[in-house]
Amino acid sequence: MNAPNQQLIHDLVKQEFSSRQAALLQDVSAAITKALKSNQHVVLVTGQGKSESDSRGWKLLLIVIPVLLTAVMGFSVWYAQNKLSNDITSNAQAITTRYVLAQEYKKEQFRAYQQIFMRLSALENTTAAANRGSGTKHDAIAAMDDLDEELRSAEFFLSTDMHKALDNASLQARSLSPINPNGSTKLQELMQQIADVKGKIRHEASGEIGPSNK
Repeated sequence: MNAPNQQLIHDLVKQEFSSRQAALLQDVSAAITKALKSNQHVVLVTGQGKSESDSRGWKLLLIVIPVLLTAVMGFSVWYAQNKLSNDITSNAQAITTRYVLAQEYKKEQFRAYQQIFMRLSALENTTAAANRGSGTKHDAIAAMDDLDEELRSAEFFLSTDMHKALDNASLQARSLSPINPNGSTKLQELMQQIADVKGKIRHEASGEIGPSNK
């Protein structure tokens, strides 16, 4: 084969190779472009899926949050009602206990007033008898001792005014001239003091068992 033919064949092969090389490059470029476009499409689809997932999450939250809020509010209301009920029960029990104790106190106070009233009447009778000479000094002193003993045992149930009035009555009785030679109290003064104390007892006792007349 001569040199011109070899050159021609070489040129044809080179041209064919160049042509195919360009086509190959074009195909590769097209494939890459397509792949990029396809990848971008996938990314968009993936983003859409994520958005749909987020949307479902929000929808779930919108369902769950009201339920949780309702549960919390329900528990809060139940707790408040339960606490209020317990407070009312505790207060009712405390009021009942105080009422029972107050009633027992008033009952004991009324009984103490009754005993003191009886002791005053005994003192009134014995001192009057001793003053007339129809009774003994011993009986009058015994009545005074009984009154003092009753005052000591009933002191817890006596008001300050009542205790003071009873002390004065006892002191006047012990300074009564027929009982105490050195005494200066007259029988009439003692009787008036005893009457005043009895009036106080009636007034306070009537307040314990019902409304007093004013």
